Amino acid sequence: MVSLLTFPQELLDEIVRRLDAASVVRFCRAVPQLNHIAETIVGTGQLLRLKISRTWPNLIITSDSAPRFASEIYEEEVKDLTTLVTRFHGYTKLYVGDLEQTKHIPAFCALASQNIQIDGQLNSENIRVWADHIVANKKRVLEISFFNLYDKPISWVESTAEALASLEIMSDSLARIDPFAIIFHGSTWALANLKLQSCRQMHTLTFRLMATECLPPDSLATALTGIPNLSVFNFDAIWADAGMEPVIDMAETMRNTNIKTITIKRPEDVEADEAEEAGFKYEIIDSIEYWIRK
Repeated sequence: MVSLLTFPQELLDEIVRRLDAASVVRFCRAVPQLNHIAETIVGTGQLLRLKISRTWPNLIITSDSAPRFASEIYEEEVKDLTTLVTRFHGYTKLYVGDLEQTKHIPAFCALASQNIQIDGQLNSENIRVWADHIVANKKRVLEISFFNLYDKPISWVESTAEALASLEIMSDSLARIDPFAIIFHGSTWALANLKLQSCRQMHTLTFRLMATECLPPDSLATALTGIPNLSVFNFDAIWADAGMEPVIDMAETMRNTNIKTITIKRPEDVEADEAEEAGFKYEIIDSIEYWIRK
């Protein structure tokens, strides 16, 4: 009779990597040589006051748990957990709830797993701090999501000169971070002036439109098509009243580029005939409606 106790470590590791948090705890408690994994997941999760589902296979650090994650008091326990997350190919996701959390960035980057995601309020000052510590700690940024480039959303900044200076700093910092995916909440003007051509690893860009300006479709398309490995562009008019017709026009300018997939959310704003004529197909994914062109 085959017993788990006789399984080679490589097979046990493969099983652990494929289990969710609750299942991995049960499994590891049943195998003596894996008990330490269960105890680390449960124990560190309790110290950080996280639900177990936020500890494995990826560690999700919310604004509430961030101070405890960054505290020297729990440094050893946190490092034990993030070492496991790295070993089993997970990532640490850091929610930056407010700009005051800039003080935690050095600890975040030192303690997080090798792969990280960043989501939250970023401006031209704290993005440079993020870049410094991400590079120093040799982290891989799988995804960075941001909606605040300045002291307020970029589309509301009154001084164009100040806005452009802020975007320049953001662009330089993003080039140093070199994420694989970016989620940007902002205006078409800001996206067109956010120079992403130096993000050589980025393959996916999600643009959540918050404000529209009179911007020719080819201007935004030109800014995007210069990104060397960009292959997926997702568009969502999350807080804008404007329709999607400008995106259809923009998609037309991308036909002969490396961008292979364009996804438009909120298809109620798109005329079906116009979308279909531009090569889009209507799809429902996880109960959400999209127009997709591949």
